[in-house]
Amino acid sequence: MIDRQSAILEYTSLLQKGEIQVAYKGIMESMTLIKSFFESLYPEYPTSSLYFGYMDMTYFAITPPELKREKLKIAIVYLHPSMRFEAWLCGTNKSIQRIYHDRFRSMEIKGYRLSPILPDVDSILETTLLQDPDFNDLHLMKDILRQRLDVFIQDMCKLVATTNTTQ
Repeated sequence: MIDRQSAILEYTSLLQKGEIQVAYKGIMESMTLIKSFFESLYPEYPTSSLYFGYMDMTYFAITPPELKREKLKIAIVYLHPSMRFEAWLCGTNKSIQRIYHDRFRSMEIKGYRLSPILPDVDSILETTLLQDPDFNDLHLMKDILRQRLDVFIQDMCKLVATTNTTQ
């Protein structure tokens, strides 16, 4: 394990090169534009603030009315180390997360990953929206994210409705 001082020295070295600042700023500006894009696309869906993270993930949440009634929301997440966008179905708290995790555990959820119940895991279900995005083509990136997020939202609303009729 790397000690804190060694890690900070490496971080300082990377900062002195200047590229890490450009990359981080590019990710934050892109996420801000993507958030604004989704706010205009789904004006009826409340959105959260942008969470900048610790260079591990950056995300914001949108809440379709069908999910809000169930205390659920959808997070659009950029995972820095793996360079990918994901969509997560999340609960507004850990008890809601556990309820839906238990419901989904016995269901077939094609194409989606059921998250483990761990203290640092905030998702219930996950999917990859876009692997290795091209930040030089924000228009294409937003279009792909929109198409895939639309499907995820529809699927989550149907899945949640199904679990509520079988309970």
